[in-house]
Amino acid sequence: MPCVHGFIKGRSIKTNAENHIGSQVIVGLDIKDFFPSISSRRVYGLLVSKKLGLTPEVAFCISRIVATPKGLPQGAPSSPIISNMICLGMDKQLMHLSREYRYQYSRYADDLTFSFNSSYFFYRNFYSGGKLRLPNKLRNAITSFHGTESFELNEDKSFYSCSFSRQLVTGVVCNQKTNIKREQYRRLRSTLHRLSNGDIEGAMGCYYGKTIAKLTDAERGMFEASLRGSLDFYKSLIKDPWTSGPLMRLGSLYNKTKPENMPTFPVALQQDSLLYLEGDDGEENSFEGLGFYLPGYGLVTAWHVICDAVSHDKTSREIKLFSSDKTPLAIFRFGNEVVQDNKHDAAILQDVPPAILRNIPLLPSNMDLLTKGDRISAYQHHFSKSRFSFELHSGDLLRVGEPSEEGTLCYTNCSFRHGMSGGPVFNGLGQVVGIAHTATEHGKLGSFLPLRDCVRSTDVYGEWLLF
Repeated sequence: MPCVHGFIKGRSIKTNAENHIGSQVIVGLDIKDFFPSISSRRVYGLLVSKKLGLTPEVAFCISRIVATPKGLPQGAPSSPIISNMICLGMDKQLMHLSREYRYQYSRYADDLTFSFNSSYFFYRNFYSGGKLRLPNKLRNAITSFHGTESFELNEDKSFYSCSFSRQLVTGVVCNQKTNIKREQYRRLRSTLHRLSNGDIEGAMGCYYGKTIAKLTDAERGMFEASLRGSLDFYKSLIKDPWTSGPLMRLGSLYNKTKPENMPTFPVALQQDSLLYLEGDDGEENSFEGLGFYLPGYGLVTAWHVICDAVSHDKTSREIKLFSSDKTPLAIFRFGNEVVQDNKHDAAILQDVPPAILRNIPLLPSNMDLLTKGDRISAYQHHFSKSRFSFELHSGDLLRVGEPSEEGTLCYTNCSFRHGMSGGPVFNGLGQVVGIAHTATEHGKLGSFLPLRDCVRSTDVYGEWLLF
């Protein structure tokens, strides 16, 4: 049944909540003692029914294995599947009634949700005397669809919520999009801020909502995994995670405080993934630019950023690599044979050590060519003695050039300036679509090379020396 979202592959509390996004009114009902209500007798009746047609002997044995007279055992792998089979008749009746009462219906285990695109139908059929009142047909579909052995509603957990208030479906906010509760976000933010200040005990207390003295050994031991799980859950609810500023800020905080044995959280502020390249040609001429790591390819930057260091007649044939917080990462010494394969202004440094990548969030990418009017953005770095700072420049794609030996250059009114060369160019979804190429007219216009041309550029090999 399309209305069932619990215990089915590819469905979850997120897909359950997505069915009700943008509704005027949402009604939530809860079945009392859901698994205990499904006794071995009900399972036996299901197995000998015409749809399954098992013999009484086989049905009796199976029903005794998977259930007891007191209901389905919670935690057994068979219980969720059997509960969905038992509820099939109820789900069909409730779906049929949706045409009459004009609601959208979904179920996740014992949580039944009804939503209305028009509040008129809710107030006409489900509201009376200032309270939630279920129509008799709908109530009977839940409590009497199997005669005396049906379900009982938990009236204390029944609720309704309108669009001008927070709407929850199976614990997920779904007013305009799926999201976590505001208090959950604040708890995560406060926890990560405490961690960033070195207050581990305070972070645990904040996360669990307890005083430090009341924390159990199990909670202390599971804290790191549980915190990461909460961030992953938040990420799973966001349709386009790399466009969610709150999630990206939490990801950046987490990556700065995470234990060494935990992987980097992938969704973070874009500037955390930027790499700063700096060097000189041995003749007191310095050069600089930006780069980023593209999974499956290597460290991508502009060819003109590194070309001054690869010529054979230069005394210094190396380039320094820094993270976005000005932490020295490595020196890359170019090999003896570095020849530009084509005229594309891009280079890919190969064999990047895992130690460098361990603390750098990976950026999502898109190889498709943009079209005129698409929104794009890129970062400019500002250098100081203690740190780098980054400024986001945004603009629109003005036109796509004709394919040539230099690639298919794209022209934009995004202000590209000195030092941005080789840095990633993002589309409106936060995906990398190219690298900054050149700036013209005092930085008011710029061009970038699409990512699909970058990956067909020169592979550069050499020796990595870690700091």
